[in-house]
This record gives sequence, C-alpha cells and structure tokens, in this order.
Amino acid sequence: MGAVQAGTSGFTRIYIFHLMAFLPTGKIMGYLWRPRYGLLFIGWLYFVAPNSSNAEPRCLADPHSASDESYGYKMRGQRCEGELKNFVALTDGVSLVGYQQGAIAFDLRRNQTLTVEAVGDSHESAYLRAMSVTSRARYQMDEEVVPLQSPVVWPMDVLKQAVEHSANGALDVSTIALSACSHRCADIADTVYWPVRALATASGDRELALFVRSATRAVDVTATLTSLNGDKISAKASAAANANLISAIRLPASLKPGRYRLSITAFDDELHVAMPAFYGTIVVPKEVP
Repeated sequence: MGAVQAGTSGFTRIYIFHLMAFLPTGKIMGYLWRPRYGLLFIGWLYFVAPNSSNAEPRCLADPHSASDESYGYKMRGQRCEGELKNFVALTDGVSLVGYQQGAIAFDLRRNQTLTVEAVGDSHESAYLRAMSVTSRARYQMDEEVVPLQSPVVWPMDVLKQAVEHSANGALDVSTIALSACSHRCADIADTVYWPVRALATASGDRELALFVRSATRAVDVTATLTSLNGDKISAKASAAANANLISAIRLPASLKPGRYRLSITAFDDELHVAMPAFYGTIVVPKEVP
C-alpha cells in the first residue's frame, strides 16, 4: 500500500561495479563473508537504495502543479496540503472523492485543528485524503500510511488561508470530503476505501456515506455493493452530481461489517448516455466506541 519498494539505485550499481572492477572476485567475497562487511553491505542495499529515484513521492498530488501562494500544495511536516493551480478532472465518469462516517463540520473561525481518524481494524493502515475538486478550485490534504483507529490532528491554518483567498468563494468547505484509501488513493478497481470520521462527531452519528463528483452533470447516481457471498445492495445519491457539487450516497444502516465490491454508475444528463462507472472496494467497519 504505497510502501517503498527495495531496489538498487543507479549510484549503488555504480559503486558495486567499481568495487568489482578494482578488486578480485575472490577478495570481494572474502570481505562480504566477514560479519562486519557483510552487514554493512546489506545495510547499504536496504537503506541507501530505497532513497533513490525509484522511491515513491510522499505527496499524492503533483507538487509541481501547486499554487504559487503561501497556501499552495506542498509537504508540511507529516502531511501534504494546499491549493493546486488547475482543475484536473479525475475521470470522464463519476469519481469517489470521500467516504465518511457521520458529519464532519469545518468551523474555521473557532477551531484551530480538526481531529479525525480512519475507522477500521487497528492493525491496518491507509492514506488519509481530504479533497475539494471543482471546476473553479482544487484543494487537497493527504498524509501517508496512517494507522486506522489512530487520531490525526489536522491544523486548519492552510485551509483557512485558501478559503479566505479563493476568488468569489471558489473554495467552499462544503465541497471537501475525506476518505482513507490504499494504493495511494488511485482511481482504480484495486483501491480499498475506509470511512473517516471526526472525533468531535456526536456519538450517535454512525451513518456511512459515499461522496461522489462528476466532471459533467450526472443523474441517477447509484452505488451497488456486492458482498463476498454475492449479495447485492443498492443505494442512490440524494442529488445529481456535477463539477461543482459533491453528491452524497447514504448507505443502509443494515449493512453488515466487512468488505464490499463497489460500483458507482450514472447517466450523463446532457448526452443521455451511461457514464464510465467507478469501481473499488469499501470496508464497512464494526461498531467502534
């Protein structure tokens, strides 16, 4: 899940090549069989190589597309956050931009931070992502490999600046949705999504909801969940989805805990044709305190 893969960097390969060029093979093996040198060599391969250009970037979005402002998207300690320059359509169809448990309220006037957590098995971890993607503004916050059921304190200063400076209210907190996901939150069928909740949420608010957006106006937005034993459950969006509004799909409270294959379908309201569907996997968590 986004883990850095071990491999030999170009610098490492050059170092080994020169070592072999100037020392007889037998002498090299003799050095490597010695505990001290063998451990150093293993350490070189496992700790230097992963820091090569083969390592995956920390930020989920491309920092080169960040806004030039102080609130532009970049690494900020353990997270990446800020405004991105240009709107980029996620797909030609509908996209899942959030999966939440309970309402998440943003009070930028009173609150300096917002504490959230990904809900699921505490032995698993995922990427945490908050995003607002509209035709007028694009904002994102993400943090890599967050343990589930582990509180994450999210400072509101960058989001507050971005909202205050957005032209004509282009960035609105009502368009921000959160999710936790595998595979660097890639919009592919293999990605697994866990719900995110705010710890300040009222204890009785356990409703699970998917948040969907579309590059064009989409109607009849429907989520179909398939359990491991083949049972299918469908839920429809409360409103049409479009480029400037996220549409919520409330999931039935009767859903049993477990993993479900998810497909989201919709129709293009202008062309009157089916849009490319979204596919992924969601986790319905067990009841947590």
